[in-house]
Amino acid sequence: MLQDLCPSLSPQGRYLAWLATSVRACLGLWAGTLMSTSVLASTGANTLLSQAQQWVAQTQGTTPDLITMQAIDRRIDVPACPKGWAFEAPFAGQPSVRASCDSPKAQLFVQWKSPRLTATLVPTREAPVPAPAKTALAASRTLPRGSHLEASMVQWVEVPASQWSAHHLSDMSVLNGSELMRDMVPGQIIRRQDIRPSVLVKKGQMVSFQVGQSSDFMITAKVQALQDGRMGEHIRLKNPDSGRILSGKVTGLNAVKTP
Repeated sequence: MLQDLCPSLSPQGRYLAWLATSVRACLGLWAGTLMSTSVLASTGANTLLSQAQQWVAQTQGTTPDLITMQAIDRRIDVPACPKGWAFEAPFAGQPSVRASCDSPKAQLFVQWKSPRLTATLVPTREAPVPAPAKTALAASRTLPRGSHLEASMVQWVEVPASQWSAHHLSDMSVLNGSELMRDMVPGQIIRRQDIRPSVLVKKGQMVSFQVGQSSDFMITAKVQALQDGRMGEHIRLKNPDSGRILSGKVTGLNAVKTP
């Protein structure tokens, strides 16, 4: 063909012309292949960013037009994901989204920003675990002010951990020798400020006075209280027979022992 078009060319000239034409054709085919690959990669990246934008907008409770996705580096080959990309936020409070594709296997991180929103994405794989409830003592029936508390008067109730404080009673032993400072209704939680040590010994009453600290030596006598006394308090006592003034520690209802 070259001989028909260019009869004046020598055989060597016709060969060089053929070679140049072949090279141009090869370069054109290679460039076309590169362009096709670039278009496919660009399409995969655009699809990924579009799906990520929709997911972030839904997670943030806003519209996609308020979400701007950061462009993916062109050097990264983003495949087409026929079944759609899956997204999650692996880092709480960070505007970063992890995109995963099952077929073909692929994983990428993309960034987003918004002029009106602050990144508040929460990791989707770990649901927040509520703090366990705690128990506290509450009245099991109507209790008037001044009641000497006993185990039969109270019940355990659950209190959310977020509402728990040091004012709640979590130990039944605190009831020993305690009385209410105000009226209570069934189910009402008893707080530390609602109780105080009971007046177990009243002035003028005859009380049991225990002398000695062990079974080897222990004497019990009846003495008169010269003042009111609550659990653990030290009060003055009087021996009615000798008139001697004594001192004792309140240990229970109408019960005192040597300090």
